[in-house]
Amino acid sequence: MDSGRGFSPSAEGEGRGAGVRLSTTAAILVFTHSIYPMDFGRLPSVEGLDLSLPSDPPENVRVLTGSPARAPRVIVGCPSWNHPEWIGKVYAAGPKSREFLPEYVRQFNGIEVNATAYNLPSADKVAHWAAVAPRDFRYCIKFPQTVTHYGALGQKLELARAFAERIAPLGERLGPPLLQFSERFGPRQLDELERFLRAYPGAAGPAVELRHADYFTAQGLGWLDRLAALGLPAVITDTAGRREVVHMRLTAPVTFVRFTGNDLHPSDFSRLDAWADRLADWLTRGLEQVYFFVHTSPKLNCPDLADYFVQALNSRTQLKLRSWVRPEPPSLFDQSAAAKPKAKPKPKVTRS
Repeated sequence: MDSGRGFSPSAEGEGRGAGVRLSTTAAILVFTHSIYPMDFGRLPSVEGLDLSLPSDPPENVRVLTGSPARAPRVIVGCPSWNHPEWIGKVYAAGPKSREFLPEYVRQFNGIEVNATAYNLPSADKVAHWAAVAPRDFRYCIKFPQTVTHYGALGQKLELARAFAERIAPLGERLGPPLLQFSERFGPRQLDELERFLRAYPGAAGPAVELRHADYFTAQGLGWLDRLAALGLPAVITDTAGRREVVHMRLTAPVTFVRFTGNDLHPSDFSRLDAWADRLADWLTRGLEQVYFFVHTSPKLNCPDLADYFVQALNSRTQLKLRSWVRPEPPSLFDQSAAAKPKAKPKPKVTRS
């Protein structure tokens, strides 16, 4: 198998797609997620559970060379920007829904776009996404479920090609897409998956998330070696009810973590501290990219957990990551003006 398949930023941290060799520039992308709450592995209660992270598998030394990244960058983001409940918290008071994305890209510099799992975005919409975002912004687009969830994967290459072509205009703003399979996609389909990954024409190599329990037995971990040979990241899913999927394997100089919180339970914060510890260690040993997605409910709290994680990582590194800038509350004058009833228009007088 060939290597170097995975997505990589250039030396300036601006991704050019698969086939571009990983540079010494690190890119750490941190996302918060809740528009589509991840129910996979969620439990009604986490009291008394051991949610600590496993130790590193020995294979990680193949990736962690010992030299720290030269210029790491963190991009903090969410899976959707259309949250009216964020007005006054993330967005300035009163923006219209069409203004959310331009405000969002000023507050965060990355997003996991989960809506594409259900509907392929129009060409005009993709062009708009590219136009409003700065050059260092990253859109991480989820594959449509018509590719990943329904029918034989080997018959979906044309659909995958259409998906890759549709999101290609994002150019340097395109992050690695998320190739997420359901729990029905089992090890018997592994050869089919490998052929798909080799043939996928997209500029950015995907991060692969598998959920079938047999992939996480001692006999089933071979899929990680296959991804390592392709240079693609294996998604690590940290969720309370499926601890076996927290495999901690680095299959590329990139890791892709999906973290499920538990409604701001105290363990959410201790677990984020543990991830900050682990990522700080991996960075000093040569990890080049991290994609970190936080899933939680309700949506209102997503920026809070993301901000906590950023501060935890800052305290352990010299990254100096910026937090989102909370908008200023409206002044008393603005509040009174908003509360003042508008004058009714005078009726028109029709002259005879």
